[in-house]
Amino acid sequence: MKVKTCPVRIKAAGEQDGTDDGVFEAIVAAYNVDSVGDKIRPGAFADTLAEWQESGNPIPVLWSHMSHDPDYHIGYVEEAEEREEGLWVRARIDLDEPKARKVYRLLKGKRVRQFSFAYDIQEGGWVDAKSEDDDAAGEGYYELRKLRLYEVGPTLIGANSDTELLSVKSAIGPHSTATDDGAWDGPANEARLSNDAGGQVYRRAFAWQDPDGDPDAKSSYKFIHHNVSSDGEVGAANLQACTTGIAVLNGSRTGTTIPDADRQGVYNHLARHLRDADVEPPELKSTPGRAEAAEHTPGEKAGRVLSAKNESALRAALEKIADGTSAIETVLSALKTDEDGKAATPAEPATTDEKSAPPARPAGQPAPLRVQLAALNGVADPNTLTA
Repeated sequence: MKVKTCPVRIKAAGEQDGTDDGVFEAIVAAYNVDSVGDKIRPGAFADTLAEWQESGNPIPVLWSHMSHDPDYHIGYVEEAEEREEGLWVRARIDLDEPKARKVYRLLKGKRVRQFSFAYDIQEGGWVDAKSEDDDAAGEGYYELRKLRLYEVGPTLIGANSDTELLSVKSAIGPHSTATDDGAWDGPANEARLSNDAGGQVYRRAFAWQDPDGDPDAKSSYKFIHHNVSSDGEVGAANLQACTTGIAVLNGSRTGTTIPDADRQGVYNHLARHLRDADVEPPELKSTPGRAEAAEHTPGEKAGRVLSAKNESALRAALEKIADGTSAIETVLSALKTDEDGKAATPAEPATTDEKSAPPARPAGQPAPLRVQLAALNGVADPNTLTA
């Protein structure tokens, strides 16, 4: 059995469509001449992939070919196919295992930049370079025409610069749990989670994990949607929280700043809980139109969403405030006019021996200010207005 290692070009986590946490996509074998003079012919994996599919067994994902240590059997390939640029795989890492989770963090953090696969050569032969169009012109290469694939996985040493890690997902995979249709208070539920509960607990309560954050830190998680008991136990998924979370994905409450590629994965997670309760989830909008600078998710202290009733009452109160402001402005304007409605002439400054007296008013006639205050208070006779 031979192995071939391939350095990868790491893209930012979440550049592709978001799916589940623990999943990566990669081109693990490219169709060019590598650093040891081998070139894989397109179609070389066709038979071995068909054999794997027929067997019903998944292709193992190993860390650096460590087949002798079960702890380094870190996952399995969910899909594999030959594409124009090489052998593409979509694989899932076992995040419940400490070493597998560590490798996943290395991939997300771009500290591992290479892939490897183990194989046997079933057919191959030397090819002399024939033209300048050949990527090994003047040197020749050994062509790998038919291979038997045994495993793939991340490693630290590479031989082919055209292999690339396509994506690493940050949305936590959907799961089915009990559901609850009661009231929801995101900040209160999040506060009941201990700050040292650990990643496994947080992953049961939230729908998104920051790929650049500490997986054991509560601050690395967003979109809390599970009820948390007073002793910190994660319980049923709250349907109101799931609906609110989807609204945030669609731009409500200033939207979310998680990568666009992770929106679908978070939506899938929240929508699964709603469907488990026979509730049709709202549609995920393709363009949420969110504000990039701010974010409020169900778990953040952003205040509760107003009910329709409270929103209506608030709007009515604001209208009354606006009406009152307008009336006060009218009163202030009236104070600047005399009783005949003409602009008042500024009085001469009073001397030490003489004080200016207010103009006389016909008996029983209320002052303009009293008239305006009576109108504001709904009093018909201004003279009956009391303090």
